[in-house]
Amino acid sequence: FSIADKITVLNRGTVVAEGTPDEVRGNAEVQRIYLGEGTAAAFGRARPGRTGGDPILKVEGLTAGYGLGMVLHNVSLSVDEGEVVCLLGRNGAGKTTTMKSIMGLVRPAAGRIMFLGENVVGRPTYETCQRGIGYVPEDRRIFPDLTVLENLEVGRQTRPGGRAAAWTVDSVMELFSSLQPLRHKRARYLSGGEQRMLTIARALLGNPKVLLLDEPSEGLAPLV
Repeated sequence: FSIADKITVLNRGTVVAEGTPDEVRGNAEVQRIYLGEGTAAAFGRARPGRTGGDPILKVEGLTAGYGLGMVLHNVSLSVDEGEVVCLLGRNGAGKTTTMKSIMGLVRPAAGRIMFLGENVVGRPTYETCQRGIGYVPEDRRIFPDLTVLENLEVGRQTRPGGRAAAWTVDSVMELFSSLQPLRHKRARYLSGGEQRMLTIARALLGNPKVLLLDEPSEGLAPLV
Protein backbone atom coordinates (compact mmCIF):
# COMPACT_ATOMS: atom_id res chain seq x y z
CA PHE A 1 0.00 0.00 0.00
CA SER A 2 2.85 2.42 0.72
CA ILE A 3 4.82 1.90 -2.51
CA ALA A 4 2.20 1.10 -5.19
CA ASP A 5 0.47 3.63 -7.45
CA LYS A 6 -2.01 1.04 -8.73
CA ILE A 7 -3.08 -2.33 -7.32
CA THR A 8 -4.82 -5.21 -9.06
CA VAL A 9 -6.42 -7.90 -6.88
CA LEU A 10 -7.13 -11.35 -8.32
CA ASN A 11 -9.18 -14.15 -6.80
CA ARG A 12 -8.99 -17.56 -8.53
CA GLY A 13 -7.77 -15.93 -11.73
CA THR A 14 -10.46 -13.23 -11.87
CA VAL A 15 -9.83 -9.52 -11.31
CA VAL A 16 -12.05 -8.41 -8.41
CA ALA A 17 -10.61 -4.95 -7.81
CA GLU A 18 -8.26 -2.46 -9.42
CA GLY A 19 -7.31 1.07 -8.51
CA THR A 20 -5.30 3.16 -6.08
CA PRO A 21 -4.21 1.68 -2.75
CA ASP A 22 -6.94 3.57 -0.90
CA GLU A 23 -9.61 2.36 -3.33
CA VAL A 24 -8.49 -1.25 -3.04
CA ARG A 25 -8.10 -1.08 0.74
CA GLY A 26 -11.70 0.07 1.08
CA ASN A 27 -13.17 -2.37 -1.44
CA ALA A 28 -15.85 -4.51 0.25
CA GLU A 29 -15.25 -7.51 -2.03
CA VAL A 30 -11.52 -7.53 -1.27
CA GLN A 31 -12.26 -7.36 2.45
CA ARG A 32 -14.77 -10.21 2.18
CA ILE A 33 -12.39 -12.49 0.26
CA TYR A 34 -9.33 -11.94 2.41
CA LEU A 35 -10.76 -11.20 5.84
CA GLY A 36 -14.21 -12.79 5.85
CA GLU A 37 -17.46 -11.28 7.02
CA GLY A 38 -18.25 -10.56 10.65
CA THR A 39 -16.56 -12.20 13.61
CA ALA A 40 -17.24 -15.83 14.40
CA ALA A 41 -17.46 -16.69 18.08
CA ALA A 42 -14.86 -19.21 19.23
CA PHE A 43 -14.92 -21.14 22.47
CA GLY A 44 -12.50 -23.61 23.95
CA ARG A 45 -9.18 -23.88 25.66
CA ALA A 46 -5.69 -24.40 24.37
CA ARG A 47 -4.62 -26.59 27.28
CA PRO A 48 -6.75 -29.55 28.37
CA GLY A 49 -7.16 -30.62 31.95
CA ARG A 50 -4.23 -32.75 33.05
CA THR A 51 -5.08 -36.42 33.43
CA GLY A 52 -2.07 -37.12 35.63
CA GLY A 53 -0.18 -38.96 32.88
CA ASP A 54 3.12 -38.05 31.28
CA PRO A 55 3.19 -35.55 28.37
CA ILE A 56 2.92 -37.16 24.96
CA LEU A 57 6.02 -35.19 23.88
CA LYS A 58 8.69 -33.85 26.24
CA VAL A 59 11.91 -32.06 25.32
CA GLU A 60 14.49 -31.76 28.12
CA GLY A 61 17.69 -29.70 28.05
CA LEU A 62 17.95 -29.68 24.27
CA THR A 63 21.17 -28.23 22.87
CA ALA A 64 21.59 -28.40 19.10
CA GLY A 65 23.00 -26.57 16.10
CA TYR A 66 24.97 -26.92 12.91
CA GLY A 67 28.64 -27.81 13.01
CA LEU A 68 30.32 -25.88 15.82
CA GLY A 69 27.57 -23.26 15.97
CA MET A 70 24.95 -24.07 18.59
CA VAL A 71 21.51 -22.53 17.96
CA LEU A 72 19.63 -24.06 20.90
CA HIS A 73 20.87 -24.01 24.47
CA ASN A 74 19.13 -26.08 27.15
CA VAL A 75 15.62 -25.83 25.65
CA SER A 76 12.79 -27.66 27.41
CA LEU A 77 9.09 -27.93 26.53
CA SER A 78 6.25 -30.41 26.88
CA VAL A 79 3.05 -31.17 24.98
CA ASP A 80 0.09 -32.93 26.57
CA GLU A 81 -2.37 -34.97 24.53
CA GLY A 82 -4.88 -32.64 22.88
CA GLU A 83 -2.83 -29.54 23.69
CA VAL A 84 -1.82 -26.75 21.31
CA VAL A 85 1.64 -25.33 22.05
CA CYS A 86 3.01 -22.28 20.23
CA LEU A 87 6.75 -21.71 19.92
CA LEU A 88 7.43 -18.02 19.34
CA GLY A 89 10.63 -16.16 18.55
CA ARG A 90 12.37 -13.87 16.10
CA ASN A 91 13.99 -15.16 12.91
CA GLY A 92 17.05 -17.20 13.77
CA ALA A 93 15.99 -17.88 17.35
CA GLY A 94 15.84 -21.64 16.74
CA LYS A 95 12.17 -22.53 16.14
CA THR A 96 12.90 -24.58 13.02
CA THR A 97 15.98 -26.16 14.61
CA THR A 98 13.84 -27.29 17.55
CA MET A 99 11.41 -29.04 15.21
CA LYS A 100 14.18 -30.56 13.09
CA SER A 101 15.81 -31.88 16.27
CA ILE A 102 12.56 -33.53 17.33
CA MET A 103 12.24 -35.11 13.88
CA GLY A 104 15.84 -36.36 13.85
CA LEU A 105 16.87 -34.09 10.97
CA VAL A 106 19.34 -32.34 13.30
CA ARG A 107 21.31 -34.44 15.80
CA PRO A 108 21.21 -32.81 19.27
CA ALA A 109 24.47 -32.21 21.08
CA ALA A 110 22.74 -32.75 24.43
CA GLY A 111 19.32 -33.36 25.93
CA ARG A 112 16.46 -35.82 25.61
CA ILE A 113 13.38 -35.93 23.38
CA MET A 114 10.77 -38.21 24.93
CA PHE A 115 7.84 -39.30 22.75
CA LEU A 116 5.30 -41.72 24.22
CA GLY A 117 7.75 -42.40 27.03
CA GLU A 118 10.71 -43.30 24.79
CA ASN A 119 13.81 -41.27 23.96
CA VAL A 120 13.81 -40.76 20.16
CA VAL A 121 17.20 -39.00 19.96
CA GLY A 122 19.35 -40.81 17.40
CA ARG A 123 16.42 -42.52 15.69
CA PRO A 124 16.11 -42.09 11.92
CA THR A 125 13.45 -39.62 10.81
CA TYR A 126 11.27 -42.22 9.10
CA GLU A 127 10.98 -44.16 12.37
CA THR A 128 9.91 -41.00 14.21
CA CYS A 129 7.23 -40.46 11.55
CA GLN A 130 6.06 -44.05 11.79
CA ARG A 131 5.76 -43.76 15.57
CA GLY A 132 3.37 -40.85 15.16
CA ILE A 133 5.02 -37.42 14.79
CA GLY A 134 4.00 -35.47 11.70
CA TYR A 135 6.00 -32.53 10.37
CA VAL A 136 5.05 -29.69 8.04
CA PRO A 137 8.29 -27.90 7.06
CA GLU A 138 8.44 -24.17 6.40
CA ASP A 139 9.51 -24.72 2.78
CA ARG A 140 6.55 -27.04 2.09
CA ARG A 141 8.46 -29.80 0.24
CA ILE A 142 5.59 -30.82 -2.02
CA PHE A 143 6.23 -33.15 -4.97
CA PRO A 144 5.84 -30.67 -7.85
CA ASP A 145 5.22 -33.18 -10.64
CA LEU A 146 2.57 -35.13 -8.70
CA THR A 147 -1.07 -34.07 -8.60
CA VAL A 148 -2.76 -32.89 -5.41
CA LEU A 149 -4.31 -36.34 -4.92
CA GLU A 150 -0.99 -38.09 -5.55
CA ASN A 151 0.75 -35.83 -3.00
CA LEU A 152 -1.92 -36.73 -0.46
CA GLU A 153 -1.60 -40.44 -1.21
CA VAL A 154 2.14 -40.26 -0.45
CA GLY A 155 1.39 -39.19 3.11
CA ARG A 156 -1.53 -41.52 3.82
CA GLN A 157 -1.11 -44.01 6.66
CA THR A 158 -3.65 -46.23 8.38
CA ARG A 159 -3.59 -47.14 12.02
CA PRO A 160 -2.13 -50.45 13.23
CA GLY A 161 -4.46 -53.41 12.78
CA GLY A 162 -6.02 -52.06 9.60
CA ARG A 163 -8.55 -49.88 11.41
CA ALA A 164 -9.94 -46.90 9.53
CA ALA A 165 -7.83 -43.78 9.93
CA ALA A 166 -9.26 -40.64 11.48
CA TRP A 167 -8.26 -38.46 8.53
CA THR A 168 -9.21 -39.37 4.96
CA VAL A 169 -8.78 -37.66 1.61
CA ASP A 170 -12.41 -36.57 1.76
CA SER A 171 -12.09 -35.09 5.25
CA VAL A 172 -8.94 -33.08 4.45
CA MET A 173 -10.61 -31.84 1.26
CA GLU A 174 -13.53 -30.71 3.40
CA LEU A 175 -11.13 -28.93 5.77
CA PHE A 176 -9.28 -27.24 2.90
CA SER A 177 -12.11 -26.77 0.41
CA SER A 178 -9.86 -24.77 -1.94
CA LEU A 179 -8.05 -28.02 -2.81
CA GLN A 180 -11.23 -29.78 -3.91
CA PRO A 181 -11.34 -28.39 -7.49
CA LEU A 182 -7.56 -28.84 -7.79
CA ARG A 183 -7.49 -32.59 -7.10
CA HIS A 184 -5.95 -33.49 -10.48
CA LYS A 185 -3.72 -30.44 -10.85
CA ARG A 186 0.04 -30.79 -10.57
CA ALA A 187 1.33 -29.30 -7.34
CA ARG A 188 3.89 -27.06 -9.10
CA TYR A 189 1.02 -24.98 -10.50
CA LEU A 190 -0.58 -24.27 -7.11
CA SER A 191 -0.20 -20.91 -5.39
CA GLY A 192 1.98 -20.65 -2.30
CA GLY A 193 -1.07 -20.72 -0.04
CA GLU A 194 -2.52 -23.74 -1.84
CA GLN A 195 0.79 -25.55 -1.49
CA ARG A 196 0.78 -24.74 2.23
CA MET A 197 -2.72 -26.23 2.60
CA LEU A 198 -1.57 -29.30 0.65
CA THR A 199 1.40 -29.94 2.96
CA ILE A 200 -0.76 -29.67 6.08
CA ALA A 201 -3.40 -31.96 4.53
CA ARG A 202 -0.69 -34.47 3.57
CA ALA A 203 0.65 -34.49 7.14
CA LEU A 204 -2.85 -34.99 8.57
CA LEU A 205 -3.36 -38.03 6.33
CA GLY A 206 -0.48 -39.64 8.21
CA ASN A 207 -2.79 -39.51 11.25
CA PRO A 208 -0.02 -38.35 13.60
CA LYS A 209 -0.34 -38.30 17.38
CA VAL A 210 1.64 -35.01 17.41
CA LEU A 211 1.79 -32.56 14.49
CA LEU A 212 4.65 -30.06 14.18
CA LEU A 213 3.81 -27.03 12.03
CA ASP A 214 6.64 -24.69 11.01
CA GLU A 215 5.20 -21.28 9.97
CA PRO A 216 1.80 -22.87 9.21
CA SER A 217 0.07 -19.62 8.16
CA GLU A 218 2.76 -18.47 5.70
CA GLY A 219 1.20 -17.61 2.35
CA LEU A 220 -2.37 -18.11 3.56
CA ALA A 221 -5.10 -15.47 3.41
CA PRO A 222 -6.21 -14.36 6.90
CA LEU A 223 -9.64 -15.89 6.20
CA VAL A 224 -8.04 -19.35 5.87
